[in-house]
This record gives sequence, structure tokens and C-alpha cells, in this order.
Amino acid sequence: MAKSFRFDEASVRRIARQVLHSERALRNPIPDGGGGGWVGDSAWVSFENNYAGEIPAFGVVALSSAEAVPSEQFVIYGGDRTGTTLDELYGVNGPEAVPQGGFGRCILHGPAVVKFDFGNPSFGDRYGFRKDNFGASKGYGSFVTVGEVVNDTDKWMKGFIRQPTTFLCEATAGIAVGSSTSYTIMIGTAGSETDAGFSTVSSAYFPRPIEDEERFLIHLVNEHWECGGGGGGGGSRKFKALLSADLAKADANASIDTVTAIDGGAAPSPTTAVNFLNWAGSNNDACLIEETWSGGTVTYMLTAVAWDIVSPVTTVDTSGTALRQAVTDHIGKANAAEDSPTTIDAGTNC
Repeated sequence: MAKSFRFDEASVRRIARQVLHSERALRNPIPDGGGGGWVGDSAWVSFENNYAGEIPAFGVVALSSAEAVPSEQFVIYGGDRTGTTLDELYGVNGPEAVPQGGFGRCILHGPAVVKFDFGNPSFGDRYGFRKDNFGASKGYGSFVTVGEVVNDTDKWMKGFIRQPTTFLCEATAGIAVGSSTSYTIMIGTAGSETDAGFSTVSSAYFPRPIEDEERFLIHLVNEHWECGGGGGGGGSRKFKALLSADLAKADANASIDTVTAIDGGAAPSPTTAVNFLNWAGSNNDACLIEETWSGGTVTYMLTAVAWDIVSPVTTVDTSGTALRQAVTDHIGKANAAEDSPTTIDAGTNC
């Protein structure tokens, strides 16, 4: 039987001085009744139990802080139960429970014995960390790849652990190009996923706009999280808006506000749009804009302006004055937007 010890702070410091991070000398032993033997080489770190209670043997530990001890050449992590915050690093405790405020050792990567919460783990199953739980749960990501169950009573299984680098997500609001936390982590069976319960997530970079409730993957790349697709080679979508100032055809940009999605979904909030097509209009005129993106660059272009030509008719003007005036107003706006103005005498032609 492999002999195991509970580490206190003095022991952690002594071991650190002796091995100087030669973690390959440590193993993940299984006590009597758990199948016996060693699992194999694993990457171990020291942690202090910051949870308001005991961390069980082989329990999943969320590592949310780190304290360097330069004189001893090692780091002590702050360990806790998985909560509503998606932490950057997770480990698995060793074969001894760690009391509140106590010190222990946990594995970050490699073969290990892991506590699970329910079900019947089978070879190749994927288990992950779950909110408010020390046991790994099936369908909650790919933190543990199952090898075999070694103790049904205590719910211990052998497996290989690795830090997750990809998550399935769903947007909680429209997301523009840039960094955002407006998404949730999704877990469960394909096609029937639900919110994993992490209300605080890492800021991820989005190289393309994301619609509200759209599903996507984020990946850990170059030390940051990023939405997959790398911009997808570019794309576009159209929105309704209002001019927020008078616009002449010679103006390079149009001032806009009240941007809304044509389909009623989420919309961005640009304040200007490029007037490449030389549109003209008045303040509060309805217009269409097109959002285009490529390689992380987003551009808004004015594509149409709808003129409010005439108000609804409430009385009939038999003299034709109102009609002539409406036509005259329309011609004035049309001439402002045309390279070759049309001369029409409303008084004569109407």
C-alpha cells in the first residue's frame, strides 16, 4: 500500500525546498479499498483550502489565486469548491481530505484518481467540474477522460485530466467585435444543452459580431479566450436607423441613431455611417445601414434613405394646392440627391 500524508504549511515549504518543483517524483496513490497501486506521473501543485469546509479526497478543486514564495521557489494556490465563477485553473486533490485553512497537493494534468458525483462512468466518457460540487460530472466539459471506476462506494474513478481549452457558449445579448462577457457556458447532451450556471465568465475576444442567443465556441489561444472562426472571412447584415442630423449628398458620413434589427433581434449602436452612395436627407428620416466585418474590422455604410414625402390625408384640398406643395417638396429632395436635377413646374404639371 502506498503511504500518504496530510501536508501542513511547514511540510509544503520543506518539500518545496527539497524537490524544487521536481513534480515527477510524486504520485496519486489510491488508499486500501480503492484498487491499490499508483496511477502514474502527474503534475502536482500546493494549495491552501479557502473553502468554508473540508475538501474531500480526490475532489475537484477550483484554483482562483496564487501566492508566490520567492525564498522557497514555489507557489501556493488558493483552492476552493467550484462556484459560479469560471476559474482559469482546476485541479484534483490528493488522497487525503484537506480541512478548512489546511494545505494540500492537487494535480493539474495527467493520470489521476478523481471523485465523481453520480452515474456510472465508462471508459472514454467525459466528465467536468460542476457548480457547488467537488465531484466531476458527466457532460460538464472535458476535464476528465474516464478510464475505469475503482471504488463505487466512495465514487472514485481513474482517468486522465487536462485543462479545458474549449467551451460551448450562448450569447446573452448581441455582441459587437471586441471583448465581452455577454455569454454563458453550455453543458449537457448535444442538442439539449443548458446553462452550466457560471454567472461570471472570462472576457473573450470576438472577431465578428454575434447575435443574441447565438451559439458558438470559445478557445484558449495565445493566453486569451477567443470566439472560434477568426472572423469567418467577413460578412454583413442590415439594420434600420434614423438620421440624427440633416444630410447632404456631399457629406462623407451620416449621423445616425435608433438602430434596430430588421428581424427584431439585437442591434449594435453606431452613431455614424459612411455615405459612400451620396445620399441626402433630413433629421429623423428613416434609413438603412449595412454592417460589414472582415478580419476584425467593422464598417457601417448608409445604403438607403426613405423620405417622408407627405403626411396622411385628413381633408381633401380640391384646389390641388396641397398636392402641388407635396410634389414640390419631393422634387426638392430628389434634386438634392441626383447628379442631374429634374426641372418640373408643379403648378403647371399638377
